[in-house]
Amino acid sequence: MGGQCSKQVQHCKAVAYEKRALRDLLDSCGAAFPGSDHFPADRKSWMSALGLGELRLHQIVWPGTHDSATDSIGIPCITRPFAQCQSFSVYGQLCLGARLLDVRVQKDRRVCHGSLVSYPVDRVLDDVKRFLEETKHELVVLELRTEFGHEDPPDFDKFLVERLGDFLIPHDEAVFAKTVAEVLPRRVVCVWKPRKAAPPAAGGPLWGPQCLRDHWIDTDLPMTKFENNLRRLGEQNPAAERGYFYRVENTATPQADNPVVCVRPVTGRIRQYARLFISQAFKKGIADRLQVLSADFIDGDFIDACVAVLSTTFTVINNCGYDVWPGVLANAGSSALDSTGFALAPGESRALFAPLPWSGRLWARTLCSADSSSGRFVCATGDCGSGAVACGGAGAVPPATLAEFTLGGAGTTDFYDVSLVDGFNLPVLVAPLGGAGAGCAATWCAADVNAVCPPELRVAAAGSAAVACKSACGAFGTARYCCSEEFGSPAACGPTPYSELFKTACPRAYSYAYDDASSTFTCPTAAVPGGGYAVTFCPETTSLEPKGGDRNPEATGLPSANGTMVFFGSANSAAGDVPYLHQFGGVFALVNFYF
Repeated sequence: MGGQCSKQVQHCKAVAYEKRALRDLLDSCGAAFPGSDHFPADRKSWMSALGLGELRLHQIVWPGTHDSATDSIGIPCITRPFAQCQSFSVYGQLCLGARLLDVRVQKDRRVCHGSLVSYPVDRVLDDVKRFLEETKHELVVLELRTEFGHEDPPDFDKFLVERLGDFLIPHDEAVFAKTVAEVLPRRVVCVWKPRKAAPPAAGGPLWGPQCLRDHWIDTDLPMTKFENNLRRLGEQNPAAERGYFYRVENTATPQADNPVVCVRPVTGRIRQYARLFISQAFKKGIADRLQVLSADFIDGDFIDACVAVLSTTFTVINNCGYDVWPGVLANAGSSALDSTGFALAPGESRALFAPLPWSGRLWARTLCSADSSSGRFVCATGDCGSGAVACGGAGAVPPATLAEFTLGGAGTTDFYDVSLVDGFNLPVLVAPLGGAGAGCAATWCAADVNAVCPPELRVAAAGSAAVACKSACGAFGTARYCCSEEFGSPAACGPTPYSELFKTACPRAYSYAYDDASSTFTCPTAAVPGGGYAVTFCPETTSLEPKGGDRNPEATGLPSANGTMVFFGSANSAAGDVPYLHQFGGVFALVNFYF
């Protein structure tokens, strides 16, 4: 008896130590990761807000529930606390945002957890079908398994096919590379894990046991579970290279020989650390292996954390000495961001969250005001024609300097550039926030192209000041300058004296349509642990000063420039021409800036 008590005391000390270790890790490292400030507007339909034509199944981080159908298990207040792992019904979990369900059954087709029994599995299937009928684009992974110590339900595979019918996505490893749009209208991956019956055959409507894998670590020690989950995740191939789902269980399990045997207090030792787990996966460079994260007693924050992995943060910064009105346009097939146009005063910034994958462009409008007669909002440069601050799906009227992005391209890579193909209105810098170790470089057009713009391309405001510079295509509209018709290929359309003027001023920016070799930049999608990309307007304050041409009228009255550049990002020592930064009291200063 004394030995058992001593063992319990030692175990309680171990639990307390590991709980403190997790808290210390959170306090020292934080739980931020790319997109972690993003929260889906509608958890019930969060997949619908993504680019369904671009989002591939292997890119999704599926929020899952452990022992999903245990909300009504056992006898309330008597046996239920020992086996209940979820408070919501299966339908409630799906509406909250869960997309992978773990359901255990016994011979009579009733849901169970160990020896305790809940409702018939028909209720689970009814809840899934109800949810699917109320949504359009949400996918569900439904795992059903015979509980340990029980016998297989007879003919259960036929039963599942009959009940789920045309919703079933057939078993095919190649499906992981397909987009959500390509698998629709089929919307359920059904994994059947019998104990003795023959597993589903490859290629059939049901998926076999090896299609969903994990490394179950049976412990009530939270840091032990946390560290083992990270280690096991790091041993996996990237999700894009796997032909199966890999699940991480963010759970702690009651142990029979320990005093606390109810699920909620034990799993509570780790359940609040889902965001910390994701952030650690990014810091260790294994976030591209994360695919399914499951938990007991899920809540909205857990769902938000999983969904947030599928987003990138744009930090839009106005470093100009005057107001600008950024515009945002999502390309066809990508979702609109939470704002399509807004105002930024000098020194202000704003965060935008882009769901992955996403493609589109950002630019700045200048010299904007409401028309005195019509009340329409109009801008001298970059106007989108909406008549309002929000562009509402309209793009910039040239000339305008563009920051262009394709995030999550080919499933794993971000592509970005600064483009003068539609002309120039002000300087722009695009910088990955983090990702230096992956070779992620910044790109920019920091020169005041307006100051050297030829008269035939110049756009002037009141008086003779240049406020923008047209491209040759925009000014003349000929096939030669627009790379169209007989010039519509890289071989036929090369640089012109006008594009070379742009290229000389801004060597890293696109100067004409086929200027790809020196102007497109890439970064691994999971390699931006600082939080995404910074888009800075007027990054170099000297761009406000005249350089052999008329001064930008918006800069009139500004103090002399200090010759520094505000830059957010990482140095790329391999590139040789990327700024290296020092931070002084929260201010980033540029040193050794090479052209």
